[in-house]
Amino acid sequence: MRSSLFSFALLVTASLLAPLILSSCGGGGGGSGSQGLPKRVLDLETGVLGPLTRNVGSAPAFGLTKIVFVEIPAGSLLAGQSAGTLGQQADETPGTSVAVPTFLIAQDELTQAQWLALVGTGDRPWLRLAPVGVTGSSLEGDRLPATGLTFDAITAAVAAWNADASVTLALPTNVQWEYACRAGISALFSWGDSVDPAVVARYAHLAAVAPATIGTRQANRFGLHDMHGNAREWTAAGELRGGGFSDHVLRARCANHLDGVDISTQHALSGVRLILTVP
Repeated sequence: MRSSLFSFALLVTASLLAPLILSSCGGGGGGSGSQGLPKRVLDLETGVLGPLTRNVGSAPAFGLTKIVFVEIPAGSLLAGQSAGTLGQQADETPGTSVAVPTFLIAQDELTQAQWLALVGTGDRPWLRLAPVGVTGSSLEGDRLPATGLTFDAITAAVAAWNADASVTLALPTNVQWEYACRAGISALFSWGDSVDPAVVARYAHLAAVAPATIGTRQANRFGLHDMHGNAREWTAAGELRGGGFSDHVLRARCANHLDGVDISTQHALSGVRLILTVP
């Protein structure tokens, strides 16, 4: 039985966190912005969860067998995108604002090494993919995002891992995903509305022929990397969000979602970013 050595801290309110987030972002988009947000580390091999006590880049296990989760502050979300704005689609029309409780979401997309630690079977979906067009979807690397993941495979792997754990992994809801992606921004992207290639390239890995190492683009205001581009991310609703490495920038908009996707079929650009629940 995996055991947790972690005692969950009291939730920090959004009103206390907001000044920290905004003051660290500057006048432009994105920014690190997460220095005031608590982070937790989950070891997939032992099930132990604890606070982040060292620089992520100084420990080789991060991105391999350990996942860093960011505690996202509570707030509200008006999902979608206004009619007439760039790239807006009919199913993205904003509805009503909804409250979003605090939750923990992975700082990065699940890597290939983390997938192997999660499933424990040696299964490598990214190697079973025939290249799609010019995309290098069958590359292998410990810190590349795990792609070729079906919704069914992810939910089965997470359920099996949870059965022997004292914490619970899951896919984010659409509301959680978009709230985390926007990080307090109501624009097209977490950095604003700019589609200038130089700006886009700072925050998103898009229009490429292969995935990139996680965390190589600037984070959003919550400190989350690759919310736009690199791997399309499954949500609990069986939809794909954020765009993938070969997608055009408009496919990576905060509001865009691919629904009606076959959840049992491998898609070359599809990966996942997990959330974590602590009893």
